[in-house]
Amino acid sequence: MATQEGFEYENNAYNSLRTPIIHKDISYGGVAGASHDKPDLTIKVGETTAGVELKNQPTAAGSLVLQFSNGKWHFGPVDNNPEKQFLKGIGTKALKRLNENWTNPILQYDKKGNKIYVGAKKTEAYRKDLAEFGKFPVNVRYIDIPTKIISDYYNTKKTYYLNVGTHGFFLLGSDPLHLNKKLAALKLDPIPDFSEPNSATTKIRIRVQDKSGSYQIAFTLQFAMSAGQKSPYNIAPLKSGSKSAIDVDALMANPIMRIL
Repeated sequence: MATQEGFEYENNAYNSLRTPIIHKDISYGGVAGASHDKPDLTIKVGETTAGVELKNQPTAAGSLVLQFSNGKWHFGPVDNNPEKQFLKGIGTKALKRLNENWTNPILQYDKKGNKIYVGAKKTEAYRKDLAEFGKFPVNVRYIDIPTKIISDYYNTKKTYYLNVGTHGFFLLGSDPLHLNKKLAALKLDPIPDFSEPNSATTKIRIRVQDKSGSYQIAFTLQFAMSAGQKSPYNIAPLKSGSKSAIDVDALMANPIMRIL
């Protein structure tokens, strides 16, 4: 349900930024949907385009599957995907802590990368692995990371802006559309940078993840906005009580529309 609401939020944001009320097409080229190698949304200002990550609320960023085989934890295939390679590159500490603490998961992988279940029936495996993993120290399940890592991760997808429906519009380390320069010319506050210290709480989370009748061990980047941390700008504000519908009136009234 949460995933579906996220996709609906993307589509609604894209369509709202193309509405005839706005009199110009700010959103460009469709939305990412389930694709992991393109921005959720591309916005166009003049002749320049840039990617925007869309979240209806603070949540997970990227994730990789963790596999146990030959007595060790390692990451699943990353192929030539820059996003997955980036996640693998920052995951050394997570692998180390898993290898020190969990040497006998039921869910394992054979030489061909297929799932196998060791020490219990498949029907019992998820419940038992979930219970066993829940006994481990918090620092095995959660690892604090610098906020900038989230920005660096999205930059691998040529995504330089983040819009969280509940918290607003942020830079992800850079500003290729020069929006802050345009805001400064209007004597308006700058767009805050998500990369700044204390803007959010960012962690690596390891979890036993249900997959609708199956499960996997997942390595996930996740973030939560710091208390009171909101942007004065929002290009896809949520309607009150909704997790996917855009408040077009609030969008039109937002000062960000003066420079888009």
